[in-house]
Amino acid sequence: MGQFASTTSAQLAGIISDKTGSGSLVFGSAPMLTTPNIVGSGNGSNAAAGSVGEFLSVSVASGSAVSLTSNTAATIATLSLSPGDWDVWGNIWTAPAGTTAQTLTVAGINIAASLPTAPGNGALVQYPFSVAAGAAIGAPVGTVRINISTATTVYLVCLSQFASGTNGAYGFLGARRRR
Repeated sequence: MGQFASTTSAQLAGIISDKTGSGSLVFGSAPMLTTPNIVGSGNGSNAAAGSVGEFLSVSVASGSAVSLTSNTAATIATLSLSPGDWDVWGNIWTAPAGTTAQTLTVAGINIAASLPTAPGNGALVQYPFSVAAGAAIGAPVGTVRINISTATTVYLVCLSQFASGTNGAYGFLGARRRR
């Protein structure tokens, strides 16, 4: 070890044949880099599972709308997230029959199969107004941070209030690993 005691990064880099990049060597479990430049993908590929940028999603099409019971929250879609720090977002659409008039629609993202408590950490929307019979409601639900240490299921939930007829809901739920 004595022969390398005063060796510089440049000298060591000169004898390593499979190096990439330039500059000083960095060692340690938590190095501080003063001017990092993390370059994103330029080839259209997806981030690997467990990597920053990992993307998961599920869509429920209108033809597969989940049946709703008036004034009862229903799970529309779910995603299973591995441990990590995630941004999760979604949108919801209702699919009322031609004679069904909605008087309230609420949708949110939660780690339970229920609506989150307002304000839902950013992923809760409420439309407390009546719409014409047969008129659908479509809305972004918002984005919520989900930071978990164990695998967790995330739920897209919808509640619609209507006096008669039938109604359903469909939508999209997406998640991107933030870090």
